[in-house]
Amino acid sequence: MTTTTRDDEFYRQEAALLGVLLPPPSPPAVKNEDHTMNDEEYARQLQKKIWNEERTQSDERYARELQNEMQNEISQDNTQGDEDNARQLHNQLLDDVPSWPTRHVLIREDARPDDIQQGSQIGSCWLLSTISALVSLSIDALKRIFKNENLTSGRINVQLYEAGLPRILSIDPSTFPYGVSSCRRNQLFAPVIEKAVAELRGGYEKLDGGRCVEALEMLTGCPCEEVQLTKEEDDDAWLWARLLSAHEAGFVSCVSTKNAQLTSDLAPSHAYAIVSILELFEPPPPLGTGTRHRLLRLANPHGPESKYSWQGQWSEHSSCWTPEMRQAALDNSGGTSSSIATFFISLIDLRRHFATLSICEYRPHWFEHRLSLIDDAVCSMQNVDQYDTSIEATAQLFAPSDAGILILKDSRVIASAPIGLDRTNPCHVHVSAQDTKLIVLPLSFNQQASRNLVIRSSRPLLVASKSPLSPSLRRNAILSYVRSASKTEPISGYAFVHTRTDTAACFVVVDNIHPHARLQVKISVLEAYGLNFSRQRVHSQANTIVSTIPPGYTALVLLLAASSASFGFRLQKQFQFISPLRCLASEKLFKTIFHSSSSAADDFLTFEPPLIYGLADDLHAPVPLTLFS
Repeated sequence: MTTTTRDDEFYRQEAALLGVLLPPPSPPAVKNEDHTMNDEEYARQLQKKIWNEERTQSDERYARELQNEMQNEISQDNTQGDEDNARQLHNQLLDDVPSWPTRHVLIREDARPDDIQQGSQIGSCWLLSTISALVSLSIDALKRIFKNENLTSGRINVQLYEAGLPRILSIDPSTFPYGVSSCRRNQLFAPVIEKAVAELRGGYEKLDGGRCVEALEMLTGCPCEEVQLTKEEDDDAWLWARLLSAHEAGFVSCVSTKNAQLTSDLAPSHAYAIVSILELFEPPPPLGTGTRHRLLRLANPHGPESKYSWQGQWSEHSSCWTPEMRQAALDNSGGTSSSIATFFISLIDLRRHFATLSICEYRPHWFEHRLSLIDDAVCSMQNVDQYDTSIEATAQLFAPSDAGILILKDSRVIASAPIGLDRTNPCHVHVSAQDTKLIVLPLSFNQQASRNLVIRSSRPLLVASKSPLSPSLRRNAILSYVRSASKTEPISGYAFVHTRTDTAACFVVVDNIHPHARLQVKISVLEAYGLNFSRQRVHSQANTIVSTIPPGYTALVLLLAASSASFGFRLQKQFQFISPLRCLASEKLFKTIFHSSSSAADDFLTFEPPLIYGLADDLHAPVPLTLFS
């Protein structure tokens, strides 16, 4: 390689570029007096030393000192080639330089939802919209995620939650891959959180697609709920009341658009943060209430550069606005106008274009208990403050292949919540001073699954893990849960079928009210995949179970729960009444045979597959209807 001396102009340009990109430390103390290192090795060590030194000087002063240092040290024995080789060295140095300058901060006190800019290579809108919602709630809500904010340490500790348990991840904020998220005004909170979630999930490619409710739980560890906006029974009044109560309580909310693109103004399968909600009246008070308009302000994580811009009613240039209403909307939104990144939309349009609403019950000052339950263990809650008449509490279960969660008081179900694809919705309950002990019962039948239970309360509670309930109490609680909210179908006037279908579970309970005849129930589970079955694991495309229910009894015939996000099944039901044997006409004799363990009971009642624990202890054994009258 030929030796050539670089000209001063090129050094000035290189120093200026490095001065912008590098943090301004104290002058480095790296020496190369004997020229034992070549220029490239020396330049790399010099850059590394600069990065680790104290960042206290201005960019301009640092650029001048860097220029002098490189001129005095490197140019003494320059063995580099021509100008192209020098520029190649310069580019290699830039590759090793952190992608943010000294003036960057983790998060500013006046951070805004529209500071976040989604990257071009990753579909992480479900995560970034959640971060936008946290920013709109309060800066403290976002700061709680970071356990240290000192950028000079070179690492940032980020606390996330996985399956209900906290995880601390140490993140290097100096470099980020191309195409990831960024923040305006020299902030780093969005790319740092995105990098932590990518590390937790196993790579940036795992961030391409997700659910807002998942991101809310991951960032806050608080109970979260996902509401389907497409259900017919969810009318506008109920939805608005739900949004208002969540907003007034300081909860975090996001919405996701439908998969099909219904308008060119909104991105399909995209998540938006709810920044604020408000009601406007035309004409506004005090002139009169007039026409009421229910509006939401949403934030698009794509930022102002998004190709999607809401142009419908109540957009920035919509004719729906009057000067008075626009001013009222600005006052409600902190004095900032809407834009491509943030915009107003009516409740009617929200229902038309969006599929799900995710709500996080963010209560940072509540007391928290996190437990791991083994096998069929349950949890107890007790109010130990005799002067506190009622303590508000929530319970949430993170467990695969479970069907939900119940809260029992004196063996009665007082609260319940179904499980989703990965966790239950929060189960709410008030614990009074008279409640000596409440039992939290997971609706579980997969004995090998680990279960993480989170109890959060407004005041301290005594929470402890307990041994499993007796089989009869557990069975009766599940029967009460199914019968309380299910679709009831009469069969031949002497039987009722209660079918409860939750997000990721299905229950079938059958009542036999015939005075004498037994009822044989045959259910075929067709086209089944991604399911766990309480009586056997579903492997094939067709599975048939048979249960015999005595007269005056009820039984849980079927319990299915999803084992993966992709699942499906179809049920085919058959019913047949069987006349009793002449020798069983006596009610006393019938009860004797039913509660015995003799072969007569097996002949009288048929179960396929057989009951594992027998008539007394099995989850699917019949019980008298009189217990539920």
